[in-house]
Amino acid sequence: MKKKNKIKYKKFIVDPYRVTAHYLEGPNMKKLVKRLKKETGTKVYGSVKGYNGLMVTLKDRGVAIMIETQKDKIFQDSVLVHECTHTATEILNQVGFKIDYQNDEPHAYLLQHLFLKCKR
Repeated sequence: MKKKNKIKYKKFIVDPYRVTAHYLEGPNMKKLVKRLKKETGTKVYGSVKGYNGLMVTLKDRGVAIMIETQKDKIFQDSVLVHECTHTATEILNQVGFKIDYQNDEPHAYLLQHLFLKCKR
């Protein structure tokens, strides 16, 4: 039987951008924020009440994706895609890459890569 309060945590490097990413998935955002602080020393300011997911930029140029576990796994995956979109945009902004309709393929590949790293 699975524990309801268990937090899934992964840390990985996003190549070729050399950005450290943290993925946290668990029962509620408050617990995820607490675990993020334990793992990275990052404090999230403001209320996270009502959030299903959150992307945080870390002081070291790293990123964190936090997702609340949902009974509806398709909805949960949609929240992950949403947060991966914010994350991909942030990473590309950090390296000075401007996204538009003529050059959005790197953004799409990065989004796909982030989603797969979080899910596997």
